[in-house]
Amino acid sequence: MLFRAFFIGVFSAMIVLAGVLPLNTVAQTAINLRALSRQTLPSSTDVKHPDVGAGNGISSISGSANSLESHMWVKTDTATEFPAAVRLGDAVGDPRLTNTALSVAPNGVITYAWLRSSKSGPIMMSQRALNGSLSTPKATVSVGTSLYVDVAANSTGTIVLAWNEDKFYRYSYSTNNGASWSSPIAISNITSYNAPSLSVGPGGQIAIAFGDSDGDIHSGLWNGSGFTIESVTTGGRSSYEAEPTVTIGPTGVVFVAWRRVGGGYYYASRTSSGSWASHLLSNMEVIGTAAIDSDEAGNLAFAWASADGGSRDVYVAYATASGDFEGPIRLVQNSIFATQVAASINGQTLIHVALESFSGSNLRTEYVQLAAKGSGSISATPVIETAAPLTKGDDRIVGNTQNVSVSFTDVVGAPTQIRWRWGAAPTNTQSDSSNLSEGWVDFTNPINVQIASSVNTQDCLPEVLYTQVRSGTVEEAGAKSASIIVDNYVSSSIRAVNPNIGNKSSIFTGSLNSELADLPSDSGASDGDPNYTREKLFYLEINGSTDCSGLSTFQYDASASSLGSPFGIADNSFNNTLALPNTNTITEGPSPVVVRLMDELTNVITYTNVITYDITKPVLQNPISVTMTIKSNPLATILTELQFSNVQVTDNYPGGYWGVWVANSLTSTNPLTDTTLLWSPAKLNQAGSSPVLKDWSLAARLSKPVTSLQPNTTFYVYVRFLDGAGNPTDQVISQTITLDTITLPRVSLPLVRR
Repeated sequence: MLFRAFFIGVFSAMIVLAGVLPLNTVAQTAINLRALSRQTLPSSTDVKHPDVGAGNGISSISGSANSLESHMWVKTDTATEFPAAVRLGDAVGDPRLTNTALSVAPNGVITYAWLRSSKSGPIMMSQRALNGSLSTPKATVSVGTSLYVDVAANSTGTIVLAWNEDKFYRYSYSTNNGASWSSPIAISNITSYNAPSLSVGPGGQIAIAFGDSDGDIHSGLWNGSGFTIESVTTGGRSSYEAEPTVTIGPTGVVFVAWRRVGGGYYYASRTSSGSWASHLLSNMEVIGTAAIDSDEAGNLAFAWASADGGSRDVYVAYATASGDFEGPIRLVQNSIFATQVAASINGQTLIHVALESFSGSNLRTEYVQLAAKGSGSISATPVIETAAPLTKGDDRIVGNTQNVSVSFTDVVGAPTQIRWRWGAAPTNTQSDSSNLSEGWVDFTNPINVQIASSVNTQDCLPEVLYTQVRSGTVEEAGAKSASIIVDNYVSSSIRAVNPNIGNKSSIFTGSLNSELADLPSDSGASDGDPNYTREKLFYLEINGSTDCSGLSTFQYDASASSLGSPFGIADNSFNNTLALPNTNTITEGPSPVVVRLMDELTNVITYTNVITYDITKPVLQNPISVTMTIKSNPLATILTELQFSNVQVTDNYPGGYWGVWVANSLTSTNPLTDTTLLWSPAKLNQAGSSPVLKDWSLAARLSKPVTSLQPNTTFYVYVRFLDGAGNPTDQVISQTITLDTITLPRVSLPLVRR
């Protein structure tokens, strides 16, 4: 990808350029590579070996501060400064040993790892989700006296930790996103020197690089349970190579950078044959880490600290994917040792440098943001439905196929094709025959994207769409994502029922029916069959508290083709009595009610019920032959069971009757004329000639409190039969019962001990 020949002709010019640039000044011969901002990170006192990562529109720095705790700083990629630090957890001990590392997965999830104690571990881990939430820190593996933890986490749930322990590099891995971990394993029998470096790449790749005690550099790719180790350098003892970092380009090429003791910043790329092609970037004396990172388009960023010229300054260089170099430019920082770099694409390459800045006795972490315009870059950031919070999709293809409109911002290059997928990034192993998820199709801006059947349109949770563009053989490095709540369904309960039923919410107004209750007359009962009514009214109850976009209006009538004017809905609910359709012409019999409900996204749902209008009273045949027996409960005498026999009721209601209307009295009275009686409806669960009403309370709706009643009180019980509409029989049956003692039900509560 990059060519050694380039350095022969221009290296001397690069060194001259590097010697004159203060921070935030741009080289005149390298106008693309330029510093944008500089910041001393808040709460970064005594942070050694800060780490930095970027990708998917975010950037982050981590470090262990004050010999007490690990911190992370996170921001959007284009923001020039980090906000206040967020505490990750304890990190006790020498800050040179208890470093904090991070890994930005291609899907944007950031994994942080750190040593809770430099002497006894364990290695801790926490993850930052796409929505910004940070998981509770948890221990991963127990370690002994360890140094220099690093972490790599891909988008498939594999996380690898590596560290230096007892003169060997060791690793542990998880394939279930950190739920469980392997035991620590030695990477190889090569003795260690300093820190390992991990990186994650496309397709779940993970690479490692490290230096050995003999002065050689090694690297390896993850094979699912370990690393296949290769030697990057075999320079013998004439040179000593040290402190490498590793990165993986968007095409899967592995790059390793290192410093040569005595002078030189080197990097190597792994060829398709498995060999390593090495390049000299600078012959400066490099102090500490030689940092390298690739952005999503394959451009490379380099950073290092050097003592050339008598001060320890930081230098940054840049190489485009097509092999053109810029820099290095010099950032005068008086930095010591640790320098890390991350690169990302957001309309241009953004380079993020984290370094140790030392003045007097104060060690702080500095952040420098630079920009460069890469070649070969191609990317596009999706925006669904002009960034609306939710959508129902539209019929933009054929039939009932639901789609969303996706437009693109920050378009880099000239994309000619695009593929997408809901819920996960598209991959090359999936079928290219479907434009629903994975297949490459012609790129247009905007483009209609079909909503996959896997998308839940009723849970009111954001659905993530991943897109990836390409032009010819140049492919966007990793997928970009956008999210939206997809709502093409009205989530609401609807009841159009008898206005006299007992289980209904409070009625907003009484304009259509002053009071639907049991009156001291024979007008009817306050309960009945939901599908019957004796009024030219029905009760409508709408509850849309679970609807994603919120309810808007409803209409109703006798048929879907004749719906009336819409009624507005406030606070996602409606509870009121309404006139039955065709009220002026209605006659006894079935009356259809059709309700069409619409939400704020114009999704509709239609509900239909048939309510029978019935004003004809049922007739109790041969009331003289009907008997009623009252049995009192010995454990609570006020509760009784009413047993009937020889019951025959004629009515158009199935079975003749729905239930009974019961009134209690302490005196004998005429139940058809006594307006002081208070009637209560009760449904009978068994029809026929011998129904039973259980648990009837003799104290129900009495004119005086039951506690004032004396022993040997006689109760008069009057019963009329009801049809489904609550119409009562004109015939009444009655019975008396005298209670020697009056006892009430007892409620037993559990014993609570303090």
